[in-house]
Amino acid sequence: MSQYIKRYLTIFFVLFLFVDFSAVSLFGSPLQNDKEKNLEQCTAIVADRSSTSNGRVLIAKNKDLSPNDCQVLDMKKREGHPANSKVRCEYIEIPQVPITYGWMGMKLPSQWGVGMGVNEHGVVITINAVESKEKFVDSEGGLSTPDVCRLGLERAKNVREAVKVMGGLIERYGQRVEDSPAITGQIYIIADPKESWILESTVYHWCAIKVNGVDARANQFQITTDWNLASKDLVSYAIEQGWCKSKRDFNFALAYSKQWPVESSQIRWERATNLLEARKGSLKPSDFKEIMRDHYEGTKLYYYPPHKSPHRTICVDRTGSSMVVELRKDFPELSVVWIALSSPCTSVYIPFWLPTGEVPRELVSGGSDSAWWLFENLQREIDKDYQGRHQATRAKFDKIEKSWMREIPKIEKKVSELNKMNRESEALSLLDKFNRWCILEATNVANTLNEQFERSNTKS
Repeated sequence: MSQYIKRYLTIFFVLFLFVDFSAVSLFGSPLQNDKEKNLEQCTAIVADRSSTSNGRVLIAKNKDLSPNDCQVLDMKKREGHPANSKVRCEYIEIPQVPITYGWMGMKLPSQWGVGMGVNEHGVVITINAVESKEKFVDSEGGLSTPDVCRLGLERAKNVREAVKVMGGLIERYGQRVEDSPAITGQIYIIADPKESWILESTVYHWCAIKVNGVDARANQFQITTDWNLASKDLVSYAIEQGWCKSKRDFNFALAYSKQWPVESSQIRWERATNLLEARKGSLKPSDFKEIMRDHYEGTKLYYYPPHKSPHRTICVDRTGSSMVVELRKDFPELSVVWIALSSPCTSVYIPFWLPTGEVPRELVSGGSDSAWWLFENLQREIDKDYQGRHQATRAKFDKIEKSWMREIPKIEKKVSELNKMNRESEALSLLDKFNRWCILEATNVANTLNEQFERSNTKS
């Protein structure tokens, strides 16, 4: 059965799953409870050019971490490197390439790599953790999964190049997460202004498919028997390990997963896919933001207040940051990168562009004065009285977010005109000024709300 037939069966079956949470999966196995509660879980979605309202690729991810894992925005310019030089990653040094491309991305303050990002060519990479059967054999070596993401951004001009670069790195060095031994696999959704791919990987093995239409990932493999590219010994290694009997009965998800399907991932994947399919052909950035803020509203699984839900939703109180990217084929440098700090349902998506200048201090800082802690504290204040505070917060943030959406086409038009006249510095200054205004407006609103809620706590 092809990957796409299974997807449509999933969409049909999702209605049943949302009525009966104890249902079996459409593949015939009972949905299994998560055994590893500390597994860093994320949700990512993507839509190709045929699925959006304006023919631009859309990609988004919620990065879910431990409650106090501060997120910072990092940005690197294009750099040239001497011959035979090396680059120090999180655990090991590897040969450097002659040129590394500029990028911006979200990460922990102490990380060398990034959890999601976009480069100067409009290549976007997101990562989702998975439990696989494969074990890492070198306890001191290997690349971290954020390393693989950053190296893909630095070394690829397009999505297909990124798949091959990242696949080659995984095969050669292996990938791991030192503080999370359960995470022995990773899913990378990779997009550029023309197309998008999904690369699913274990410690040393991988396979990848081209996205046709829309797709989503949670924290389980979804590639089964069909793929476009893969590591050479993907099937033979599984047979050697006794994970399948022959090439004929090989199924990547079943062979390499530690458990499959997983309840929290299966439901999130089906929910996200269902929401994407319902708007396929007219998807906009606002739709992607809405999906990233989803708590299963309108279904049997919705629970109020949503951050206390017994079900694992797309947006949770552990969401450290969220990113929505709209990729422009005509002008990749003007692709809009929308970033929300902390849980997107209690935050606002601030627009960024890669050509802008230095990252504002409040977004680089991982200290108590950082923008992330401002929005994280706001999320925690709202959760103290969700019913009384969430609606007021959304009204304020939705208002400024919509005002930015109205201004962006005007800004982009002016920037394009300036670039055509070889006035790049003025174009850069215009983008930088607007970006800083958006940051200031967002943080002012967040500060006002925090002060208001803290006063209310004192009175009560």
